[in-house]
Amino acid sequence: MSLQAKLCRSILFVKDIQKMSAFYQKVLGLTPIGSESGDDDGWQAFEAGPAQFALHQLPEPWRHQVTLSNPPTAREGAPTKLVFHVADLAQARDELRAQGVPLVENQFLNAPGEFVRLDFLDPEGNVVQLTSVAVR
Repeated sequence: MSLQAKLCRSILFVKDIQKMSAFYQKVLGLTPIGSESGDDDGWQAFEAGPAQFALHQLPEPWRHQVTLSNPPTAREGAPTKLVFHVADLAQARDELRAQGVPLVENQFLNAPGEFVRLDFLDPEGNVVQLTSVAVR
């Protein structure tokens, strides 16, 4: 049996829902949408192309067990990486720099002479990637 499942939503658990929601709206230009329950406390979904992207407040007591640094340091041991498509990667890089978003310098990220991927950090240190390669 083949389920032929398709991704409809990706959820990132976060410590500070307000700060992270503002970041993804301002930096990536994601449009917030309401939740199914109508109760948005601790939850924010966004339009993100064919699938939704959502932030979910970490529940107690885990929220208080997570320590974050300012400026954020890369949580490179995290098992997931969000990837968003942009049309112009050079322009996106310049906008991230102008907003003070920390970029992740990784010499192995792009093949020599090829600039198709760019990693940066969100306020909680999650490594997020932008790509100019069309994903199907």
